[in-house]
Amino acid sequence: MTEQQGLDALVIRNIGDIAAAMKHADEVLGPRVWTEAGKAVEKAGSNDTWYAEFDASIESVWLAKRTWLDGSADPDATFWLGLDEWTTPGGDGENCWLATFTGTGENGATLALWISQNMFSVARWKKLLKANGKLVEELLQHGFRFDEEDDRRLYLPVTIEPEALVKAFEEEDFDQAMQPLVQAVEIAINAGAELDRLREVANAELG
Repeated sequence: MTEQQGLDALVIRNIGDIAAAMKHADEVLGPRVWTEAGKAVEKAGSNDTWYAEFDASIESVWLAKRTWLDGSADPDATFWLGLDEWTTPGGDGENCWLATFTGTGENGATLALWISQNMFSVARWKKLLKANGKLVEELLQHGFRFDEEDDRRLYLPVTIEPEALVKAFEEEDFDQAMQPLVQAVEIAINAGAELDRLREVANAELG
């Protein structure tokens, strides 16, 4: 029997359990991890200077300096950092958020805290970053990474260790598992001055 035939047989014999496991991952584990990630970002990213918000029901977790907010009762911003999937260049995302959070999916996708904006088109944002290479380099020195293939370009990688997540569910304590995400938030906060300058450059470009 070839390796492929052995795998085929294993899947066929266990397809009921596999299907049940995927359903549980999608409907129970994934939403819970999003909730815990949102709570971690809100705790680490909320202070007198920064604002953080999450809505696990729509998988939305983001933070911004309070000076970037629009001042409305339901705060919004045109420039922020948002939690979303990062994929390998030319690659696809995962079929399960649990795989993305832990970086264990077949496509190699992970989570990332992206510098996000809705002021410019993709082409114009790319041009602005290229024209401000020194500022981009300063952000890279803080720990940001640059992805030429993704329209957002700048991100902080986040990978939750699978065994840490297992322990979190067993003990109902997610603080340790979410440390990589907390550390990404801390890097973003430490790069606040550079992020301010990037936003100011963008606003100046808008005229």
